[in-house]
Amino acid sequence: MEFRNWLENYNREIIYLKRYLLSKPIDLVNNFYFFSDWDKAAGICRRAKVSLVKLRKMMDDERTNLEGDDFYDLCDKIEKVMSDEEKEGLAYRITQHQPADAPTWNYLSADKKSMLRPDTWLIHFSDDAFDIAYKGFKRGVDDVSKLGLTTYLSDYERKYPGYNFAFEADSRYAKEAARVEKYGKNAVMFQAAGVKAYHNGDNEDQVVFYGPTIDKSKLVLLIRNDDEWCVSTANYRSSRECMYKGKYMDVVYWVANNVHQYRRMITGH
Repeated sequence: MEFRNWLENYNREIIYLKRYLLSKPIDLVNNFYFFSDWDKAAGICRRAKVSLVKLRKMMDDERTNLEGDDFYDLCDKIEKVMSDEEKEGLAYRITQHQPADAPTWNYLSADKKSMLRPDTWLIHFSDDAFDIAYKGFKRGVDDVSKLGLTTYLSDYERKYPGYNFAFEADSRYAKEAARVEKYGKNAVMFQAAGVKAYHNGDNEDQVVFYGPTIDKSKLVLLIRNDDEWCVSTANYRSSRECMYKGKYMDVVYWVANNVHQYRRMITGH
């Protein structure tokens, strides 16, 4: 009972993302050419009792690809017998040729303790922080398998709400991003559940959260002015009045300690 109540505090998208990262699924259908000429492919197919020759022929048969489900079923059988080491090896091959097609877990490493509590203070740096604070998170990536290298994605693939990235607000990675404007000039700070994972491309711990679950009443706009930060009042569309000014960490602690008292003034809700 206690476990179920605890789990209900997390949205299903975050739970799904954690399970995805830990189970390490790999899309053999769309990456079959990388698999078919791999030196490990024949042995894996033998364990799965699937003919690699037959699979290659089916892949070359356009009519079969369009009309039949056999190819997908056979690829599913192969994936089920693959070890994590074999999946990682295939993901590496994909990365060498089509980095954006490699699975998210090839870039993001999580463990069983990676899920953050819903009351965790997060910060999302962005040049669009004003719009986010006003409208909420309206853009993201909805496909969990495409979160590894989001900079490779088209505007269309990031057109709708989905997963977004943040840092734990008091982490050393957030402090560094605040100092060098790595991900944007301004920021929004909020409390939310997320999956904490190490991004091996960026060499930092990042938090993936699901944007549509973050109500705009939870968002606090932080405005940068050189090395000073401003906790903006809710009428930021017409002015830039500050409830509080200070260094980055001073602002983070002020928000965490005062948001309940001044929520209406700094969020408008």
